[in-house]
Amino acid sequence: MKLLLVNPFFLWFFLWFFVVIGYGVSLSTHFHHPEVFYLVFLATFIIYIAFFSIIMIITQKSTINNGIILQIMLAKINGGMRVLKALNLIFFILGMLASFYIYKEVGIFLFQQAKMSREAVAGGIVHYLGYFKEFLSYQLPISYYLLHVAKKRRVIYFIMIIVSFSTLALNLGRATFSFFFLFVFYYHLVMTKKMRHFFVFISVMLLVFIFLFALVGDIRVDYAMKYIYKTTVSEFYGMAEYPSWFVWIYIYLTSPLENFRDMLLNQQFESHSFGMLLFFPFYQIFFKLFGTSLSGFRDQLTPYLAQNVGLTVSSFMQHALIDFGIFGPFIYVLFYVFMMCVSIYFFKRNVFGLFSLVMATNIAVWSVFANSFAIGTFVIGWLLFTVLSFLTPRTRFLTKTGNG
Repeated sequence: MKLLLVNPFFLWFFLWFFVVIGYGVSLSTHFHHPEVFYLVFLATFIIYIAFFSIIMIITQKSTINNGIILQIMLAKINGGMRVLKALNLIFFILGMLASFYIYKEVGIFLFQQAKMSREAVAGGIVHYLGYFKEFLSYQLPISYYLLHVAKKRRVIYFIMIIVSFSTLALNLGRATFSFFFLFVFYYHLVMTKKMRHFFVFISVMLLVFIFLFALVGDIRVDYAMKYIYKTTVSEFYGMAEYPSWFVWIYIYLTSPLENFRDMLLNQQFESHSFGMLLFFPFYQIFFKLFGTSLSGFRDQLTPYLAQNVGLTVSSFMQHALIDFGIFGPFIYVLFYVFMMCVSIYFFKRNVFGLFSLVMATNIAVWSVFANSFAIGTFVIGWLLFTVLSFLTPRTRFLTKTGNG
């Protein structure tokens, strides 16, 4: 069971399968009944992902081995521990400085009652400091790892976790937290001897996450619901008979497929971008040097739920459709498969490879909500940990079982 759960392909397939089934139920009145063509498309897409997932789960069983991960978790790294501690400190300092500057300039997003979008304020130096702020999302799992394996300064690592977590929470960093929660998931999956204890721990963590997710959502829209729309969250999203915590989870998971349904069946665009949106932030830097932009391609399709209920996400399929047409989602899947295969190859070298694997899983998971290859901090983090895994010597195992 553990070998299955630590495989990124299993988590990736399971999430997409769960989301497609949830969307098919159509619990929100804002969702249209899916056309037969769209249902066939989704079924084909799930089978396509399942094909790669089953192959990789079978062929990588010997590579993704609990014993190897356990040794990586416990063994000393040849020179890697010093690098890890240095990165932890650098990420913390730069992330905190960038966060304080951003909060000083544009305020705290948590208390802005959805009146101000990130795009409206993310201009000039604030926009670029946002990348430095995300260093805290790298530092959180590193500090968590050091908290458990380091012999000294554990109190310091614990304080750093609390401070970074609180700082990111003020900025509504849902995406940034996912890397941290996935690392905690991997760590305790491997280190917990009894699966029963692990499932209890994960269940508690999941309940806390749902509570915080719903709480933050309610705080953000409290003013708008009471004084502008004069309704409840459940009624606003067309799910009046369900509690708000369930509405937040369901609507965020399934609305991307409804937005994409409208794009695929009802919207038209002038031309394909042929992969230019795949790694959008990195291309955009060079385009700006020549005074042009890729936004013309990116904005050809619009999420129709955004106008009525402010749901703007449409999974990675929006960019994939613009890039390569109806075959785009299937082409993008190949890039996700390649990325996870690279991380599986490197993860057994040392702990940096493990961070690379977790970030690859994180990128794959976020494909449900957006083109996660276009989330710069995710891709930069994956490249960073993968390169460090390549440059750092292999783990020198203390014992054959990794219990030394």
